[in-house]
Amino acid sequence: FYSPRKNSHDNETLTTAFDCYKPYLSIIKTQSLIVLSCITSMLLQHKRAFIVFCVVFTLLLYQNGRKQPSFNVSRFLSEKHHYRVSFAVIGDWGAKPDMNMNQTQVANAMLLVQQRFPAPSKFVVSVGDHFYDHGILSADDARWRVGFENVYHRSLSPWYVVYGNHDMRGSIQAQIEYAKLSSAKRWISPATFYYKDFVIDSAQNTATELLFRIIFIDSNNLLCNHDEFDTLGALEKYECDEMFYNRPMDMIKAHGENVTLSLAKQIQAYNFGISRTQQLQWLNDTVSAAERNPDI
Repeated sequence: FYSPRKNSHDNETLTTAFDCYKPYLSIIKTQSLIVLSCITSMLLQHKRAFIVFCVVFTLLLYQNGRKQPSFNVSRFLSEKHHYRVSFAVIGDWGAKPDMNMNQTQVANAMLLVQQRFPAPSKFVVSVGDHFYDHGILSADDARWRVGFENVYHRSLSPWYVVYGNHDMRGSIQAQIEYAKLSSAKRWISPATFYYKDFVIDSAQNTATELLFRIIFIDSNNLLCNHDEFDTLGALEKYECDEMFYNRPMDMIKAHGENVTLSLAKQIQAYNFGISRTQQLQWLNDTVSAAERNPDI
């Protein structure tokens, strides 16, 4: 694990997670001193052994006191490694008018990393909650423009998406339909669950392309849409209620006059159209196919 830090030359560096354990080192050193004092008292009775011990202990202190080398990102990424794939992951960024300032700050930070990082992301994975508070109802919703297209730079493309509980409060079909309209194919969503094979960059001249498979699952249907729903715990049922699962009247309350009872039922029939059993069978087949493919 690494954490970002800047040195005196303002170059981006990374330090190892060793720094996270520094608070514990004082405890370890205290215990070591206690043991050391006991050893010293015994060795004082044997002068030659005590001298050898002091020399060895001094060398250990010197080695331990040497500065931990920093990990330079730029140098690491400029080296010829065998294989590499670079992408960004974001979630809970949902477009909402009164949260636009926060969303813009995150988008600017993503662009800054994209521009300065030696290995920029080739795509973005969005893990859900694209529109707060209750999703969207149409592929023509104005929030596509003010909350997505005009916020995230086009170099951060394409976006491969799955859906969160806030998205499920609206029409998932509308978000999938937008994928067909999205300019430059920025929004990729062929279904609520799918997979995509990406080509891995290679520093070697290989005749066969190696692929990196990402499996995008519909965790909402996995959680709620099955015959064992009544056996779920209170927290799990609460999460399903948050998605308006089998609660069309909640969708009407959330969207007001824009949604009739008939439309609410139609939206929910699509949102929860795939059972857990069907998706798990697909997942098993998809993983098995990848395992049989030597290029993945």
